[in-house]
Amino acid sequence: MKKWLCLAALFGLLLAGCAPADPGIQDELPIEQDKELVIAENGVTDFLLVISDDAPKTISDSLPKFGKQLKKQTDAAFSMDTDWTDRGAEVDNSRLEILVGHTNRAATQELLADLPEHSYGIRVTEDKVVVAGKNDSLTALAMYEFENSILFSEQYLKDGRLALPVGLEIIKTDEKWDDPVHMIGSSFPVVASVRNTMSIYRPDGYEASQGAATDGTYVYTAYIRGADDGDGTVGVVVKSLAEDMSFVMVSEELPIDHANGMTYNPDDDILVITNMDVNVLTVLDPDTLEIVEQIHGGQYGIYGIGYGCGRNVSVLCSQPR
Repeated sequence: MKKWLCLAALFGLLLAGCAPADPGIQDELPIEQDKELVIAENGVTDFLLVISDDAPKTISDSLPKFGKQLKKQTDAAFSMDTDWTDRGAEVDNSRLEILVGHTNRAATQELLADLPEHSYGIRVTEDKVVVAGKNDSLTALAMYEFENSILFSEQYLKDGRLALPVGLEIIKTDEKWDDPVHMIGSSFPVVASVRNTMSIYRPDGYEASQGAATDGTYVYTAYIRGADDGDGTVGVVVKSLAEDMSFVMVSEELPIDHANGMTYNPDDDILVITNMDVNVLTVLDPDTLEIVEQIHGGQYGIYGIGYGCGRNVSVLCSQPR
């Protein structure tokens, strides 16, 4: 058996329990220690939670959860509003507000102008708290930072009283946070919207898409259908150009059964497909989509597979049926 193969037991994957990635560089401005902005006290607040009138769904959907966390920690109910302003009217900057994301308020605009690229931050003025990032994903991280560093800190919250020093500013910069992989690997619940979707060719009769992999140039997608004899499933692999997902070729029908996972091994230039029902690995030639070999293991089905870069090893996850 090739050196790239090893098996590991799958005890379960819990993203929410993973530690956040390195938050990057944090800058803090001098704080006016004698001035504080009381956000909530004795279960009462005069602050509004405000987002842009045209905020993306990812932010508008996250705001109620943000408000619930504030209420849980302070026992105060925060009303929610948008920054909507009549055409030609002056923007109202006079209210007590927690500004989330890219609003039209002056305090938001000033923070965004000061943020470096790939950054998110929190800023406290005499009547505003600004929570925003350079893009929507980074704004979500700013909300997480507010919860983690402020709502769960006895420095700012004690006996339900939330008070922040005027001038408090936290700015975090890290280029990798623009990569969704790092968000998914953090403890922050990820909410995302899909844009610019592309269609992938699906052969007639194959109702379910299963594992997929890419070598950087092509995308390989497995599709399955019920076997003619009613026992298990059979499948094909479709090869598409990664740039626009245009169809390249489709394999002959393969005994890949429930092809739940797939990976590309660049060291051996092979595709490896798992089988969720039985312990079988199918190895394909990515150029021809023909079977190179099938590797039979023990009694357990294999649910997932990934290539270990630099170690020439494919890591498998298996679990009893």
